[in-house]
Amino acid sequence: MSGTILYIEDNHQSIRLVRKILKNADYRMLAEKNAMVGILVARIHKPDLILMDINLPWIDGVQALDRLRAEKVLQNIPVIAITAHTDYGDRERFLKAGFDDYIPKPISGRDLVAAVNAIIDAKADKG
Repeated sequence: MSGTILYIEDNHQSIRLVRKILKNADYRMLAEKNAMVGILVARIHKPDLILMDINLPWIDGVQALDRLRAEKVLQNIPVIAITAHTDYGDRERFLKAGFDDYIPKPISGRDLVAAVNAIIDAKADKG
C-alpha cells in the first residue's frame, strides 16, 4: 500500500502508535494536534484519508468533520473517527455524523490497517 494519511489527534502517545502502525503498512502519515491546523494541512497536502480523534481542543472531531465537508476541495476525503467513545450506539452516532468508518480506542493495529486499506482500496477503485 501507499498513500498519505493525516491523523488529527492531541495525544502524543496515540500519534506515535498510529505512526508506527501505518509506517509498517507502507503509508506516509502527517499529524496535527489541533483540528483547525489539521484542516489547513488537509488543504495543502490533500491526504488520501484523514483519521480524526473526537475529543480535541477548541473544536471537536465532529465539528472539524463538518468544516471539512463544507469545503469543496476537502469534502470527498474519507475520514475515520478514532475515539474512546465506545458506548452502545457511539459507532452509529459517528457514522450518522458523516464519518466513513469508526475505530475505537485502544487502537488495534490489525483493525486500523484493515479499515485504512479498505478505504484506500475503495477510493482507488473509484478512480
